[in-house]
Amino acid sequence: PGLRQIIGRVPRMSLFRTDHGGVGAVAFGAAHVSMGLTTTTRHFAAAGMSPRRIVDNTARLFVRSILDWFRAAEIAGWTAAGSDFICQLSCCKGAPLSDYLDPDLDATFHNMNAMADFADFILDADPTDRPALYLEICRAAIGKYGLAGFNGPEHSKAQLNSWAFS
Repeated sequence: PGLRQIIGRVPRMSLFRTDHGGVGAVAFGAAHVSMGLTTTTRHFAAAGMSPRRIVDNTARLFVRSILDWFRAAEIAGWTAAGSDFICQLSCCKGAPLSDYLDPDLDATFHNMNAMADFADFILDADPTDRPALYLEICRAAIGKYGLAGFNGPEHSKAQLNSWAFS
């Protein structure tokens, strides 16, 4: 069974070391989640497993509009191709996310605020409306991938698809 089904069967479930999918877990009834801001605090690799390593040391940023994490180098490439990813939150004051290509800028404050904004949007809704709202937001994000003229990622990642279409 998927996470939604497990949450429905386990009362007062808590999840640790989650990414933004933790917001969905709470929307569907989990009692508590802890979400990480770095790959090591978002993911767990059991003994014998090795995490996938990508040779790119640029900051990882939570892109609120498309609900996923991307490296600043990827975002800068989209920007160079004509797509601006601007953060309208108070933490970034309308600056492009490609600015985080600068190694002197720390993305932590942006990520905290972007994740909190997403969580607040869902959790401020009436608890009975949260599941539908969460699915609506996931589906809207997926709708932004691969659009003609969109110079960003072509396809949404499996996790987002799983939430939106499960």
